[in-house]
Order: sequence, then structure tokens, then C-alpha cells
Amino acid sequence: MRNTLLCIGLLVLLGSISSASATPKPTKAPSAGAGALTGTTGVGKPTKPTSASGLVQAWQTFKGANVELSLPATYRGGSPDTQGMQRLLAEIKSLGAEYEQIARMVEQNPDTFLLIAVDPTPDPAGGITNVVVSALKVPETVTADAYIDAAMQSLPIPTRTVERKTVQVGQQSAVRLVTEANLASGTARTDQIRQLIYVIKQDNTLWTVTYSTRATDYPQRLALFEQSMESFKV
Repeated sequence: MRNTLLCIGLLVLLGSISSASATPKPTKAPSAGAGALTGTTGVGKPTKPTSASGLVQAWQTFKGANVELSLPATYRGGSPDTQGMQRLLAEIKSLGAEYEQIARMVEQNPDTFLLIAVDPTPDPAGGITNVVVSALKVPETVTADAYIDAAMQSLPIPTRTVERKTVQVGQQSAVRLVTEANLASGTARTDQIRQLIYVIKQDNTLWTVTYSTRATDYPQRLALFEQSMESFKV
């Protein structure tokens, strides 16, 4: 599996956005190497989440439309309307027709996909850990739980819920969801992807932050994901 972790993060969001004009099909592993997704830079000077105890590396703040999120300085990405992200989307398109469909969906929904960031260092099998921040306008009567229930039924890849609970993110209440999905790796092996997802309802906007990585890497990355989420601002 190469670069598929980036696309599974987008696929989960694409499958849950009712306003999208099309839903991509599950993707196959492309032939390009994971290094193709390292050409963008983050926005903002290096910083750390205020309570990032034990996480000693430099951090940077990624900024999109009305949203901020801190990640390690090694991450690359940004807002889809920035020059750096356009380079990243061009690299995604080069991976094949199905990937081009995903990139075009991001370009066509700049108000939905606010931030995309990737760890450019792949795991041994070439998988890319990534973070996707999205926003979706919904009626004020739609709750975060109702949205998740509907979204989980429409995902393009069968996904299992590992954990679901309500937590506090700053001053906001959020639904924290941990999911797993199995993806064909292009070989006889099936790769298991685990995602940490936060859904925050604010007036008529649903904010979703999705951290995706290989299931075997999830335990060692969890603390970083959680500390990153503490920095989330809208």
C-alpha cells in the first residue's frame, strides 16, 4: 500500500458529505512512491500545543479558512486554496484516475476541505499518515451523533467503530470516534487503517478532524494526535 492512507482520510469524508456531487470508489494502490507527497509546506511559525507534555519536537500551525491546527514541523500540507496544497493535489492526480477524482473533489469543495496535512515519512510499507479537517453546513437541528450515524452508513469502504464517546475539546463538546477499515494493498495482504475522528457541532456547522494511520502504528501515534487536537481552533 502506497499513499493509500492519505486517500482513505479523504474517502471517509467524501462518503459522509451529502452535498458532494459524486463519491469515489475504493482506490487501488498506485505505483508511485510515497515520496511523491512531500512537496508542500505548512503555514505558520513553529509552535507547540500548550499541553504537549512529552512531545519535544518543534510544531507548526496550519491555517485554513477560520480554522487552525498544530502538528509536528515535519508535516506538509495546508489549505486547498494555497500554492503548496495545489502542488500536493497535483501529485495526488498523478497517481492515477481514481486519485485524480479525489483531488478534484477537494478542489471543487474548498469550503468543505479546510486543511490537509501529511507526515512525509512513510511507514515501511509506504503508507502515509495524514490529517484532514473539514466543515459541513447542516440544519441546526442535526446533531453530531445523528450526522455520524448517517455518515457511517454511506462510507465507500466498510468501516468498523472501535470507540465512540463524547469528550471536551477546549470549550466545545465533541464526539470522539475511532474506526478501522481494511484496504487491499495491491498484494495478497490486506492493510488495516485506524482513524481518530472528532466531530464538533457549532451552530449550523459540523467540524470534522480526521487522523488516519496504519492500525499497527496507531498506539504510538495516538498521543501526538490527541495533543494536536488540543490545538484545534475555529
